[in-house]
This record gives sequence, structure tokens and C-alpha cells, in this order.
Amino acid sequence: MAHRDQLPVVTFDNDDPTADKNLRTVRPHDQSPIDNTKQGIVNLGSKTAGGSTGATGNYSTIGGGDQNTASGNGSTVPGGTANTASGLNSFASGNGTTAFGQNSHSEGLATTAQANASHAEGNQSFAGGISSHAEGAITTASGTSSHAEGSGTTASGDASHAEGGSTTPGVLGLASGINSHVEGIDCVASAAEAHAEGRTTTASAARAHAEGFETTASGANSHSEGFETTASGASSHAEGSSTSAIGDNSHSQGVGSKALRFGQHADSAFSDVTGVYQHGSLTYGAAGVPVGTPTELVDNNSSAFVLENAKSYAMEIRLLVANQDGGGVSPAQIIHNVLLHVDTVGTATIDSDNLALSQNVPGHVLLISVTSAPPVMHLTLVSAAITQLVNAAATVDWTECPNTLIIG
Repeated sequence: MAHRDQLPVVTFDNDDPTADKNLRTVRPHDQSPIDNTKQGIVNLGSKTAGGSTGATGNYSTIGGGDQNTASGNGSTVPGGTANTASGLNSFASGNGTTAFGQNSHSEGLATTAQANASHAEGNQSFAGGISSHAEGAITTASGTSSHAEGSGTTASGDASHAEGGSTTPGVLGLASGINSHVEGIDCVASAAEAHAEGRTTTASAARAHAEGFETTASGANSHSEGFETTASGASSHAEGSSTSAIGDNSHSQGVGSKALRFGQHADSAFSDVTGVYQHGSLTYGAAGVPVGTPTELVDNNSSAFVLENAKSYAMEIRLLVANQDGGGVSPAQIIHNVLLHVDTVGTATIDSDNLALSQNVPGHVLLISVTSAPPVMHLTLVSAAITQLVNAAATVDWTECPNTLIIG
């Protein structure tokens, strides 16, 4: 039987005979390039077209496939087509993937692991932050230690996490705050430690939480949930449908209610007219008011009572005045019934101020005034009590409604 010699399929190939040998396939054509000035290379791939440079890093490996490049020292492309591992000890596989960063990893279709120790997988995902991870389709993890998954999501804040989907990649489905988290469809968490979930929700203040559908939490530590609710006050909470918690520490719930003031709780406020009535109570006070000195009372949040444009207000103001030392003159009470309105541009007008006729308060005067644009109500006490200093506490019970109502 005739003996037939077998041709080799691989060969050692080095310019420097003292260096670690390079290993490549023996092909009649289309051999992937190798850099014989380097050492320890393994290249079992082909190059049928394109501009790939083959295996050019020390101890780089191309395990097969076509048009692949392993240019980083210690880099690996196990196979596939047109993949590039250019970072130190990087890894790229699939079709058209790129691992630029040191110790980075890209796989799938047209993914990019840009930063050191980053990982991109799926379809056109991009890991641009150090130690970041992007997976799914067209996701971006650009913050340090960030994670983006799903479709079109972006995690640009350090240690942020975006999951779910986005109809506008880079704008919606975005976790841009440090330690922020979005999940669902088209949600945005743009502040530190913010969390947005559901559909088209936005958490834009530190530690804010928005959930449900088209809700917004824009106050620090605020929480909105349900449908089209807004929590804009610090530590406020809006829930239900179309409710607003505007004042700090306020709470609105139900349908269409608004909590406008500090600490106010508002329930469902729709009635048989097209418009929303609001009501609430505020406490004002001042300690140690000197005799004859006009002193403005402030509320328990040390802030002004800001009125809303295009609203009318009815108020009952009860003022209790007492000598600071508890002696001399008995406490006095003053009751005012006040009507005022604010026009569409913020000009406030007092329509009436009826002092209760039964009050007998010699030596004490409460002055009620409003400024415009923005409209702010002021309570000023002028006291001529027997003793030198007095304490004053006022409670304002208010009701508001729109200036224009449509009955029906």
C-alpha cells in the first residue's frame, strides 16, 4: 500500500528563535495576519476581506473565525466575524464587537466594552464606565460601576441601574443620578439615589421615588404614585389620580386634590362643579412682641403664606394675645373674617376684612395685608399691652376656589 505524506495544519512562526513560539494555521490563502516580532501568539483564524490586523499582541489569541483582531497583550477572540480585542487581557466574540478597555469583555452583535473591566453583551450595547455592564439591545452603561439592561436604556450615573425600555435612548429610560435606578418604560431618575419605575415616571430630586404612570417626584425625599400625580414639595407624597403635593411635608390623595401648604393633607376634592376647592389650616406666631412695635407673625415653617393666581380665598383668622409673664391683663382674642382674590397675573386684593363685633381687644391691632407677584399674605401685630412684651398665636382656616367656575 502506498504511503502518502500528510501536510501540517499549524506551524510555529517566529522571527526570534529564542522567544516563545507563535502558532498559526497553514492555509493556502486567507490566513489571518500575525506579528512575528511578538511572542506567544496563537492565530487560527482567517482574513477573507477587510482591514483586520490579526493577532498582534504578545500572548494574544484568535481561535478561529474571519476578520478578527487581537491587538492587546493577552487579548482573546475565540471566533466569530470582525471582532476586535485591543485592550490588555480583553475578550471579544460574536459579530463586530469591540473590547477596548483593559480586562474588558464584549460579545454579541456590534457591542463595545470601552472602559477598563467593562462588559458589553447583546445587540449594540455600550459599556463606557469603568466596571460597567451593558446588556440587551442598544443599552448604554457610561457611569462607573453602572448597569444598563433591556432595550434602549442608559445608566450614566455612577453606580446607577437602568432596566426596562426606552423609546428615546439617551433621553428616556435614563438613570443619570449617582446610585439612581429606573425600571419600566421611558422612566427617568436624574438625581442622586432617585428611583423611577413604571411608565413615563420621573424622579428628579435626591432620594425621590416616582412610580406608576406619568408621575413626577421633584421634591427631595418625595414620593409620587398612581396616575399623573406630582410630589414637588420636600418630603411630600402624592398618590391616586391627578393629585399634587406641593407644600413641603404635604400629602395629597384621591382624585384631583392639591396639598399646597406646609404639612397639609388633601383628600379627593372634585365636587359638582368644574373646579377644585381647597381648604386647610395654618398656625402663625410670635414670642416677645414689644409694645407699639409692628411685628409680623410667621407660620410654623417660618415661611410666607403664598397664594395662587386666579383664586379666591375665604379666611377666618383667630388671634390670641397674652402677656408674656402671664399676669397683668387677661388674654385677648381677635377674630377676622377675610375675603380676597388673586388675578391671573398674581395681583392680590383684599375684598373685605370683617372684625367680629363681639371682640373687645383694647390695645391690640392685627393688620392684614397682601403683596402681589407673588401674592403673599402678611399678619402684623401692633400691641400696646400693659406689660412690656406679649406672645401671639394665630390660626388661619382658609378655603380657596377658582375665580371662574363652570356649573354642570
